[in-house]
Amino acid sequence: MSLAYTTALTRVYKSQILTTGTVNELLEADNWKDVVNILKEKGIISEVPQTLTDFQIYMKNRSLQILSTLRNYTLSNKISSSIIDLYKYLIELDDIEAIISSALTRSLSFQVYLLKDLSDLKPQSLEDVVSSLNGVEREGLEFAIERSHNKTPSEVNTYLEYYFIYKISSIVETFKGDWISKAKEIICGYKDYYSALLAYKLHEQVESICRMTKEMIRDIANSTSKQEVIDILSRSPYGKNITSDDVYYAFANFKRIARIEARKAALSAFMGSPFTPVTVMALAELIRLDTEDIITITNGLALVRNGENRQKIIEDIKSLLSFELI
Repeated sequence: MSLAYTTALTRVYKSQILTTGTVNELLEADNWKDVVNILKEKGIISEVPQTLTDFQIYMKNRSLQILSTLRNYTLSNKISSSIIDLYKYLIELDDIEAIISSALTRSLSFQVYLLKDLSDLKPQSLEDVVSSLNGVEREGLEFAIERSHNKTPSEVNTYLEYYFIYKISSIVETFKGDWISKAKEIICGYKDYYSALLAYKLHEQVESICRMTKEMIRDIANSTSKQEVIDILSRSPYGKNITSDDVYYAFANFKRIARIEARKAALSAFMGSPFTPVTVMALAELIRLDTEDIITITNGLALVRNGENRQKIIEDIKSLLSFELI
């Protein structure tokens, strides 16, 4: 990959990354269609889908296309290609989880937007899903099945989500020098969030932690009440931002903290030079966060009715984004 091309590629993507200013502008839009038009005017998207569902599909396909383009120019670097494959896996994960839930519950009422070829096969078991997948997607499901004791949709899908951080952490550990420190900053919060989540939901203690201690993870895994889990999280390094008295919202706050930290670290790494596997990882993370945040904003604004509930919805949207907004 030539230096001239990587410089040009980096410049193009830098111009499309969300900024705090753009996010504030999107939040001032009257409805989700205005958000789409603003994104089009700024050159972040090239089309204006007619329905909210079509827009969500468009955004995810846009992410996959950017990642595929990037991958085509990193084929000579196995590490970079592996990182991109993991982020493509993340974009497709909602579909994989929906298909797995359908296969295990024998339910036909599920939505799949990206992996329609797989859903059309109507898999009836985990084995059917595995045999229909390839690459990282197949490896992730095999990983989840191997660790899942009860093979319930919730359990399998939780391990599927954890697989990303498990796998990318192993890649980061092979980095040297400045690479490893920058990469670790991007995934630090995610490692702690998913380790705590597995401890709470599945009572499993994993080694993939950053600022959380093994004792905290052990205590969450052995907890006997939701309040006990909240108390442990409140004493963690993330505690000052985890203020909810509901365990579900406490973990939602935790995830948001991880996303905010990841955006800051990824932006810092991406804006630096030269173009390295860490730059690729940072760009992939920013693409992922931008996609999630834009979908969150449009979904939220679609709930506004005659402006009556607008302020509350805007505050709810802000509480989910990977930006610290006033």
